[in-house]
Amino acid sequence: MINFVRFKVIDGWEMGDAVSNVYNENDLGVKFGKADWFTANTVGQEGDWVKATPAHMGHTWSNVTLDETLKKQIRRINGIPVIMLCFPNLIKTIANEHDTLKKIIDAFEPFPNVKFLFTNTWDLCSSNLHSFNIVDYILERFKNIDGERINFILCNKHIVDEIKSKRPDIDSVYFNVYFDRVIHFNPSIEYNTNKRSKHFLCLNNLHKAHRFEVFNILPKDKSYKTYIEHGITLDNLDDCLEIQANFDQSELYAWQDCLPHKFYNDSYINVVNETMHEWYPFYDLTPTGHLTEKAFKPILFKQLFLINGYHNINHEMELLGFKLYNNFIDYSFDNIAEPFMRMKKFIKEIKRLSNLDLEEIHNYMYSNEGQQIIEHNYNVYNDYRCNQTKRLTKKYGGDTSDIMSSGISF
Repeated sequence: MINFVRFKVIDGWEMGDAVSNVYNENDLGVKFGKADWFTANTVGQEGDWVKATPAHMGHTWSNVTLDETLKKQIRRINGIPVIMLCFPNLIKTIANEHDTLKKIIDAFEPFPNVKFLFTNTWDLCSSNLHSFNIVDYILERFKNIDGERINFILCNKHIVDEIKSKRPDIDSVYFNVYFDRVIHFNPSIEYNTNKRSKHFLCLNNLHKAHRFEVFNILPKDKSYKTYIEHGITLDNLDDCLEIQANFDQSELYAWQDCLPHKFYNDSYINVVNETMHEWYPFYDLTPTGHLTEKAFKPILFKQLFLINGYHNINHEMELLGFKLYNNFIDYSFDNIAEPFMRMKKFIKEIKRLSNLDLEEIHNYMYSNEGQQIIEHNYNVYNDYRCNQTKRLTKKYGGDTSDIMSSGISF
């Protein structure tokens, strides 16, 4: 079993609560991370829920004090001790004037049985911001640590590959929490093979300029589309969680992934308006590699799809092993770096698709080629599902026989 080790203070620096991510640029200093590959039954209660069944989750927690008794405290830990730290989206926040990360490494360097883990499994852009590179910052401080002790579990393949290229001896893996989380909220999906009534499904929550452009050009009579911030929702949400009817942003965790199955099953093409776009700058971070649940939902629901987002975002899906429908959808807009010209070509493709007969879309979707791509993507999706603590337990020689294989709750 993995035992995540925490402490309140190091050299006068308060570590604070564990976090999934960091979005406040003034919230400086390294933070403890969370095991976000588990999905809690109760929103906001992930920690309590996991602690209730540690044997099945594969991990628990211990608190230590950094004093002369640390060696004795570590020896008493039941399980494989791991220092789990957050790899923040706002990458420069990891650095502070105290160089807390270096002090953490120095404190635990003498104990080879203690491992290190950096995690961010649901929101991560670039490793570079101006002249700062977070990978270089971390690896420089770990230069004297055996790579066998260091682990990264991150939702950005470019950063994962960058780490591998700079320290091939380190375990750096791609993982996105949504692979399990969307299934958690949609445990039983029935797939419709009959003809459908709409060309498109396009679900939007918060207002963003690139979403607004596409939402407005989707023909009403050929689309199921929502824009929650503008009060535009779907009717008859009885096959979703009751919480979804309220669309409370503070409980986004639950309802954004509880999906209206009948609308997925009555439309062919998912028009994905992703989060990141050059029209929506985020602290000057390049969004390359940033993908959310929006991109993966049509794969689970076996729809055709095209993604409206930053430059080459559809190609990002290919880098993860998914296939595009290149013989039916023209993804050439994806290659255009200039965002206004890319949007213009994206809209042109939407208009072309909207002029196709539903029967033509149906015939392609259920052709040998269409079904081979759909099933390939569905299988890749499921291959990414994983209980990362089980994987780490196995890596470090622990017993995994009672540990669940994915992050879906019972």
